[in-house]
Amino acid sequence: MSRQLAQAWIAYEQRRYELAEEYAGRVLCEEPENSEATAIVALCCSLTGRHAEANETAERAVTLEPDDAYVHFVRALVIFNDEHWEGRKGHRVAAMTGRGTGKRMDIAMEAVEESLRLDPYEARVHLLKARILCVKERRRKALEVIGTTLELDPEMLEARVLRAELVRWMGDRDEAMSLSEEALKLGPDDADAHETHGWAFLQKGEAKKACYHFRECLRIDPTNESARNGMHHAYHSMNSIFAFFTRLNMRLETLTKRARLLLGAAFLLSLGILILASWYFSISPSWILAAFVLVPLAGTIVYAFTSGDQSKKPSARE
Repeated sequence: MSRQLAQAWIAYEQRRYELAEEYAGRVLCEEPENSEATAIVALCCSLTGRHAEANETAERAVTLEPDDAYVHFVRALVIFNDEHWEGRKGHRVAAMTGRGTGKRMDIAMEAVEESLRLDPYEARVHLLKARILCVKERRRKALEVIGTTLELDPEMLEARVLRAELVRWMGDRDEAMSLSEEALKLGPDDADAHETHGWAFLQKGEAKKACYHFRECLRIDPTNESARNGMHHAYHSMNSIFAFFTRLNMRLETLTKRARLLLGAAFLLSLGILILASWYFSISPSWILAAFVLVPLAGTIVYAFTSGDQSKKPSARE
């Protein structure tokens, strides 16, 4: 590895992306077909919001070295960042709610699979695969892949944080709390670990503890918009009425698309039944309207607080 390429990697690890791109550019001036330097430029473009240039550069890196596992990983990562560009701080929320589940994510998955075919022992590639599976709302499979990631690298904090957050989105609050505590012990100064622990406390209704961890997250990383949003919810959740609706909203957000469609179908079905009942039994329209609002609402609340992806779920610790 040349001195300038090493400097590019150092600058990249320090998140000095413009400097990293400059060093990689110098390497490319001398070696235009250096796939590693090209991959660094693609990553830097991706992390500074220049997505079209990032995608073009990542594809060039793959063309230069099609048998290199790393360039396929970079291509997948660039696509993932492109689909989930929200200041680089809301990407885990997007990953859990199924945003960006189109053909681009299929292409990213193909690139990840090719990278793993060439080198099946790279933990960070498995972690990216888990993130893509989250996007596609294949949460149980994502949990299995995170398990593989941690077998390869038990100390990978990012994987532990994602596992805790994924389990929380699957509805297991106690397990999520335990896993987020483990992640925080491993990285007490990590902003994402504090953020995840804050959301775990908020879902359990412990707003004051949630506030503390959101504040710690923002102290470490003031740009974390997800923690700022969590702080807003936590402060309002100190009011008991608002706390109930916050928890209800958080539970509904954890539902998969299929579950949300079933809830919508239940609302429409209840409307049809009530209309038929009003016609057959000559019930007052006001009673029909009240029943249409209250019955599905009660059902939604019960469903939200008693369901999730917990059935047949593999243990997060396996």
